[in-house]
Amino acid sequence: MKLPPLKSLRIFIVCAKTKNFSKAAALLNLTQGAVSKQIALLEDHLGFKVFERNFQSLDLTKAAQIYVKKVEAALLNIEEATAEIIASKNKKQPKEILHINVMPSMSHVWLVPRLQDFKKKFPQYDVLVKIGDGDIDFKKVGCDLAIRVTPQKNNPKWKKFVATKIMGEELLCVCSPKFKKAHKINQAEDLLECNLLGHTYRPQMWQKYLGHFKLKNLKIRHSHIFEHLFMLSEAAKNGMGVGLVPKFLIEKELKNKELVKAVSDDFKSPYTYYLLRLNQKNVPQKITDFTNWMKSI
Repeated sequence: MKLPPLKSLRIFIVCAKTKNFSKAAALLNLTQGAVSKQIALLEDHLGFKVFERNFQSLDLTKAAQIYVKKVEAALLNIEEATAEIIASKNKKQPKEILHINVMPSMSHVWLVPRLQDFKKKFPQYDVLVKIGDGDIDFKKVGCDLAIRVTPQKNNPKWKKFVATKIMGEELLCVCSPKFKKAHKINQAEDLLECNLLGHTYRPQMWQKYLGHFKLKNLKIRHSHIFEHLFMLSEAAKNGMGVGLVPKFLIEKELKNKELVKAVSDDFKSPYTYYLLRLNQKNVPQKITDFTNWMKSI
């Protein structure tokens, strides 16, 4: 039996997780049309629909609910086998694979540019980075370490994990230079007349930010709400409104003046970034090495 195209299967997995073609396209750096085309090719190959198209989201059909689990497991096996066979080329010095699961917004801007330093210091390891968000199941996703963010000092969902603090979070209130000039933003009060870009998992952040300026009990309505911070920063850059974005994500945009501070005061958010691993007696050396390296940067 002829197998479905690998590209279609990869896109199918991302669509199943995001439940939205446009969100999947953003994560995959593709157009929405390209994503829809690959799903159509997969459905044509299988002979049945994999999604029920609703107004606001996609729902897996009953058949696809079973199919997606098996496909995801198969793709994971292929990725691991490929990484291992590439790493085993050097027979004299076989390399271990370090699997890291990291949030989309943090991966390409913060982690990936720093990995070259880790590789120089620890050439015996090959690093496999995968995108993930929310709760983490180490065995299910097959990773050694995960990077997550939480507003809680002791997250009750992490009782089985060892959490190493990476950094706190400094939020900047930013927009495009044209937007700031057009809306004459000079102080926090001026933001109340602007479109404030929302974040799906941080619905109260604007209230906390404006409360910092003694502006309280406000009814804030967002015309645009985004699931990922990199989407929100792109929206701000394109003049869609004002966004609260972690400083480390937009240092390049600030330097290039694609984004500017709408309000000069910075804000320390309650969110903190952690490196997570399973709580185990015998910790693999690769995990110890990466954790110590993270502490040093």
